[in-house]
Amino acid sequence: MSVDLKLYSGYVVFRNETYAFAFSDDELHLIPPEERKDACIDTFFLNSLRSNEDAVNEDYIEGECYETNSRIVFLPVKNSLVDSINSSLIIKIFAYILFNHRPAEFSRIAFSCPEINHIHPITQAIRHESIMEDDVVFSVRTMPNEKTCTERQLFHIDGHDVYAYFGMIQTASAKVDRPPLSITASLYFDFEPTLDYGFAYRLWQTAYHFIRFLCYRNNISLPVATLHSLYKDDLYPKCAELRVVANKEETETYPLETDRCIKQAFIAGSEGKILSDIAQNTICLRHIPETYKAGKHFNEARYVLITAAFEWEFQRLYPDGITKSDESRAAEAAVTKALTQLKEEAGGKQRKIYKRLLKLVESSSIASDIVQVGEDFPFMAELFGNRMYELNGAVLDYAEMGKRLSSQRNHFAHADMDKPFDEDSIMDLAYVEWIVYAVQLRYYEVSDRNIQQAINSLFHLNRLMLGE
Repeated sequence: MSVDLKLYSGYVVFRNETYAFAFSDDELHLIPPEERKDACIDTFFLNSLRSNEDAVNEDYIEGECYETNSRIVFLPVKNSLVDSINSSLIIKIFAYILFNHRPAEFSRIAFSCPEINHIHPITQAIRHESIMEDDVVFSVRTMPNEKTCTERQLFHIDGHDVYAYFGMIQTASAKVDRPPLSITASLYFDFEPTLDYGFAYRLWQTAYHFIRFLCYRNNISLPVATLHSLYKDDLYPKCAELRVVANKEETETYPLETDRCIKQAFIAGSEGKILSDIAQNTICLRHIPETYKAGKHFNEARYVLITAAFEWEFQRLYPDGITKSDESRAAEAAVTKALTQLKEEAGGKQRKIYKRLLKLVESSSIASDIVQVGEDFPFMAELFGNRMYELNGAVLDYAEMGKRLSSQRNHFAHADMDKPFDEDSIMDLAYVEWIVYAVQLRYYEVSDRNIQQAINSLFHLNRLMLGE
């Protein structure tokens, strides 16, 4: 069950026909019975042509697996076309679930990967008791499991209430080929019992994006999650494994070796809010680089994405816009009233132009937004910004920084490639990466002290500030 085989076989029922199957990588081959090969294939494609259903619209395909002697559930790529070769149908699969025995309702899903070991450090589970003398005795005691679990945090996804928390699994072994003690950190989601396989994958997506957010890179290897059923007395034996074949990322070792991530301790109490926004797609994650190495380089696309991420998160933190003086508010009100009247009197293209001008009056620019953040996040300049600009022979000036970012971003967005490139804006962009996290974390009511620690832990700015 725990072995990830290269090939699985068995039988499934697909559109009222029973097929033998062979599954490898991300392709599910459906093989009809020998005596009905031609009839099954012809019937399938004839029905597909008549009903315009040659694309896969099933949420899942269930069957029995010979290798594990248990239920297997395939999650097909929705709206992908069914192909055929040598009298077999071919369906693209992005994930599958292998049950231990018969399908059972699951109420917990658990995730483990190297990144989680750093987000919720496994060293927290160890108490050292060592005696270093001539015979050298070294002893280790581990903390009880309940002492290594974080507080459960509620989040909402697709109408479900889910409780998230981190914990640890401790395993002892007396086998020669295994370490005597193994500790692994896990992220757990608990919910009401269900057999909704699509919901299990939605939870996997949410966990994956959560880890992306905490590590600031997309290459998170999370190919397997375990599903658990509530037995009794809060016992959750494993009942199945969710394997996401679409997740083919390789673990990037350097950011792990240097411990670059936001620790759970820095966002304690805010996990549920972050996960809810990830599930609802209201937090901006599109600017996150593919790898740590890629994040060290800036190009036109990243420039636009990072500045867009700042503007999106700024609007969430400041729904009423930047702080304005009474004089500015009065002037804007007068202009808005005049433009509104002109818009009502105009028609056609003129009306559209007035409408666009009204939006400009009501909105703020990235330049003014940057200045606002500079005023409201003084510790960013004091701890990080001033030193970075000083190391590069410059001075941090939020007003000038905002102008450079706005001008350069507009050149890239409007393909004005003939415009001279302002090299100082690269330094500005690196600083905005940090500011985006500061704005996001304050939105989730993380304390300024923890925001500082989170950004420092993720980007290792303590070493940067020392000029290393």
